[in-house]
Amino acid sequence: MKKAIVAGSIALDIALMMDTNVKRQINTIFSQGKVTNISGVTLYLGGETGNTGLAMSKMGVPVTVVCKIGNDRPGKIIQDIFREHDVDVRLIIMDDCNSTVSITLTPPGMDKISFLSKGAGQNFLWEDVPAKSMEQADLFHFGYPTAMDLLFAREGAEFFKMFSKAKETGVTTSVDMTLPDLESKAGKLHWLGILQKTLPFVDIFMPSIEETLFMLDRDKYIHFVQDIGEDNMIDHIDPNTISDIGDTLLAMGPKIVVVKMGKQGLYLRTAPKEEFISFGRALSANSDRWFNRELWDPAFHTDPIRSTTGAGDTAIAGFLASFLRGDPPEIALEIASISASLCIGSYDTVSRIGKLSELDDFLEQELPKLTVRLNSEIWQRHISDPVYSSIRDEKSKRWN
Repeated sequence: MKKAIVAGSIALDIALMMDTNVKRQINTIFSQGKVTNISGVTLYLGGETGNTGLAMSKMGVPVTVVCKIGNDRPGKIIQDIFREHDVDVRLIIMDDCNSTVSITLTPPGMDKISFLSKGAGQNFLWEDVPAKSMEQADLFHFGYPTAMDLLFAREGAEFFKMFSKAKETGVTTSVDMTLPDLESKAGKLHWLGILQKTLPFVDIFMPSIEETLFMLDRDKYIHFVQDIGEDNMIDHIDPNTISDIGDTLLAMGPKIVVVKMGKQGLYLRTAPKEEFISFGRALSANSDRWFNRELWDPAFHTDPIRSTTGAGDTAIAGFLASFLRGDPPEIALEIASISASLCIGSYDTVSRIGKLSELDDFLEQELPKLTVRLNSEIWQRHISDPVYSSIRDEKSKRWN
């Protein structure tokens, strides 16, 4: 198994567990003077390092986690939780900054509602990554630059520096984003220019569809949000339009693009073989099945859904762990999907995640999947494959 560094955001997540039988409108939950009973409270690690890093470690990947915390009570709790896991952690403690804390509410039948107090976890720079760890790593994964003031300041100068410097070491680079508040500093930036400058140094790019739409065209995204109101954006996105978005992202420089589509699943687009020459050390010897691919993996049916917090991060963990094991993209997507399903079936993020071999066992059970409205003239599913392939997919030509 190849080695990985997972760096960036860390948070102490406090989840308020609501009884799944409670059917109450969100406006009544937030009524003044109203008491809403909950079934419990869970404390766990969140952010990229807390979700993706710990999940990859539990899957069996040799991971070094690098993050920053404050010299405060939440920071001490973060240290205690890290000690409970067998993972190499490089904690940077800031005396003049609080730790990042998130409080999450998960009303039944609704997406999560989060309250975030940003702190040390969002003060990350390239110099915080241990040079020796970078020399020994095959993969450098980072999240979330959209939440870090120092990285996106000056039109993303530090974000660009981080990934251009990382590529100089010969490592494979990977990045995950997060959707900022539209009224925040990050939310008011036009991220397209930042991506165009930095993505040539990113090998694997894994945003959600909401983050993607926001970064590619902020104004169009805002109009879209206004049009759909309080509805879930995923319900209003035609999956058959994602191929154009995949091409747009791929043209900016990454070799592998994975767009997280929530309950519609995962979309993958990869570059031709000749563009993988600069991919870095994480590329396996049997990598031919990764070139010029376009795949769609529907999400697994999960019942009950307890919390969607961390689903995207654990999906990334599954994908990267499978990739580092040398699996083909079809299996990497399946491992990603089952990781997300295990996450949303729990109140925390990684407690149900196990070794990759255990995730393989889940896949052998042929668990039910959710339906995706894909155009049958574009997307095909061979009887021996777990995922859909587009008519542009290189490997799908074997049965066309």
